[in-house]
Amino acid sequence: MSMQKRLVVSLAVSVGLAILLLVLGNRSQSELFFYAQWPGFVTVAGIFGIHGGWPESAEKSVWAGVNALTYWPLLFALSFLIKTKRAS
Repeated sequence: MSMQKRLVVSLAVSVGLAILLLVLGNRSQSELFFYAQWPGFVTVAGIFGIHGGWPESAEKSVWAGVNALTYWPLLFALSFLIKTKRAS
Protein backbone atom coordinates (compact mmCIF):
# COMPACT_ATOMS: atom_id res chain seq x y z
CA MET A 1 0.00 0.00 0.00
CA SER A 2 1.41 3.39 -0.93
CA MET A 3 2.13 6.05 1.65
CA GLN A 4 -0.59 8.36 0.29
CA LYS A 5 -3.19 5.61 0.45
CA ARG A 6 -2.18 4.80 4.04
CA LEU A 7 -2.58 8.47 4.98
CA VAL A 8 -6.02 8.77 3.39
CA VAL A 9 -7.33 5.47 4.74
CA SER A 10 -6.06 6.16 8.26
CA LEU A 11 -7.66 9.63 8.18
CA ALA A 12 -10.99 8.22 7.02
CA VAL A 13 -10.93 5.52 9.69
CA SER A 14 -9.99 8.03 12.41
CA VAL A 15 -12.87 10.34 11.45
CA GLY A 16 -15.28 7.40 11.45
CA LEU A 17 -13.96 6.20 14.80
CA ALA A 18 -14.25 9.66 16.36
CA ILE A 19 -17.86 10.03 15.18
CA LEU A 20 -18.72 6.51 16.33
CA LEU A 21 -17.22 7.13 19.78
CA LEU A 22 -19.09 10.44 20.07
CA VAL A 23 -22.42 8.81 19.21
CA LEU A 24 -21.84 5.79 21.47
CA GLY A 25 -20.62 8.02 24.29
CA ASN A 26 -23.75 10.17 24.12
CA ARG A 27 -26.05 7.15 23.94
CA SER A 28 -24.53 4.98 26.66
CA GLN A 29 -23.12 7.56 29.12
CA SER A 30 -20.28 5.08 29.74
CA GLU A 31 -17.04 6.25 31.30
CA LEU A 32 -15.09 4.05 28.89
CA PHE A 33 -16.32 6.06 25.90
CA PHE A 34 -15.67 9.31 27.76
CA TYR A 35 -12.05 8.42 28.53
CA ALA A 36 -11.49 7.38 24.91
CA GLN A 37 -12.57 10.91 23.93
CA TRP A 38 -10.50 12.76 26.53
CA PRO A 39 -8.49 14.91 24.03
CA GLY A 40 -11.71 16.26 22.53
CA PHE A 41 -13.21 17.01 25.93
CA VAL A 42 -10.15 18.91 27.12
CA THR A 43 -10.05 20.97 23.93
CA VAL A 44 -13.75 21.82 24.02
CA ALA A 45 -13.52 22.78 27.69
CA GLY A 46 -10.53 25.00 26.90
CA ILE A 47 -12.09 26.70 23.89
CA PHE A 48 -15.73 27.00 24.88
CA GLY A 49 -15.40 26.84 28.68
CA ILE A 50 -17.10 24.35 30.93
CA HIS A 51 -20.45 26.15 30.87
CA GLY A 52 -20.08 27.28 27.24
CA GLY A 53 -23.19 28.89 25.91
CA TRP A 54 -22.14 27.92 22.39
CA PRO A 55 -24.34 25.76 20.17
CA GLU A 56 -23.95 22.11 21.02
CA SER A 57 -23.30 21.27 17.36
CA ALA A 58 -20.19 23.48 17.37
CA GLU A 59 -18.89 21.81 20.50
CA LYS A 60 -19.55 18.31 19.15
CA SER A 61 -17.87 19.17 15.84
CA VAL A 62 -14.73 20.38 17.57
CA TRP A 63 -14.82 17.40 19.95
CA ALA A 64 -14.99 14.87 17.07
CA GLY A 65 -12.43 16.78 15.00
CA VAL A 66 -9.84 16.85 17.76
CA ASN A 67 -10.35 13.17 18.48
CA ALA A 68 -9.97 12.34 14.78
CA LEU A 69 -6.70 14.30 14.62
CA THR A 70 -5.52 12.54 17.77
CA TYR A 71 -6.30 9.06 16.46
CA TRP A 72 -4.96 9.73 12.96
CA PRO A 73 -1.20 9.34 13.70
CA LEU A 74 -1.91 6.29 15.84
CA LEU A 75 -3.91 4.59 13.11
CA PHE A 76 -1.34 5.61 10.51
CA ALA A 77 1.40 3.96 12.54
CA LEU A 78 -0.74 0.85 13.04
CA SER A 79 -1.32 0.65 9.28
CA PHE A 80 2.28 -0.49 8.85
CA LEU A 81 1.50 -3.59 10.90
CA ILE A 82 -1.14 -4.71 8.42
CA LYS A 83 0.15 -6.84 5.60
CA THR A 84 -1.43 -6.15 2.22
CA LYS A 85 -1.28 -8.22 -0.93
CA ARG A 86 0.37 -6.52 -3.85
CA ALA A 87 -1.13 -6.88 -7.29
CA SER A 88 1.26 -8.51 -9.75
